[in-house]
Amino acid sequence: METATLLFLPAALLLDGLLGEPPAAWHPVCGMGRLALWTEGLLRRGPNGPVMFLRGLLACLLVVLPCLLAAFLLVLLAARAGMGLDCLAAVLLVSVCLAPRSLAEHALRVAAPLRRGDVPAARRAVSLLVGRRTEALDAHGVARACVESVAENMTDGVLAFSREGSVIQKNPAAEDMLGRPILPEDTYEGLFGDLAPLEQILSLEQPGYQEAERTAGNRSLELLLAP
Repeated sequence: METATLLFLPAALLLDGLLGEPPAAWHPVCGMGRLALWTEGLLRRGPNGPVMFLRGLLACLLVVLPCLLAAFLLVLLAARAGMGLDCLAAVLLVSVCLAPRSLAEHALRVAAPLRRGDVPAARRAVSLLVGRRTEALDAHGVARACVESVAENMTDGVLAFSREGSVIQKNPAAEDMLGRPILPEDTYEGLFGDLAPLEQILSLEQPGYQEAERTAGNRSLELLLAP
């Protein structure tokens, strides 16, 4: 069983890559979202304070506990049926919590109208990726919002710099890997200048990149430096 457990994540990623996301009407995560909206409408009443805190805690439990119970019962019933169905059920449950294929597809739906110069269509597409209003975004803002959303959901660390070397994009994974927060005053020169000058990286022809290594604490990081 331990060996099978190690295969759950790669199997779930493979399943997501092959089939993608189920329709929103019966997607479990979308169902959680609808349940969260319902509980918020039911319990979010009155001023902020201790009572509102307790209402929020109750709303959280009303969303999380039924989902945990449903997942537990699904795996339990599959285990009783035998034939390895419990492993299949676990893979299905993990798969619906991952969405790399859907994330890539949504990002491409933003990129396509941007290439055509159709900013309104790109705004509509990026509104499905981000949790903020997009009506006032220009093409640069749409592209930035899309990149931010993709980067925040990546397990690889991502740092983007301007041509002057200032940090313009980061994700939580990058800070975790480097073992330190990325501050507004940080620059390419201060972070990676000892590995390769910025001018050298900017001179590379796309899709070229330069490999480098960096030690951060007890970690050895493999870096890909690209323009």
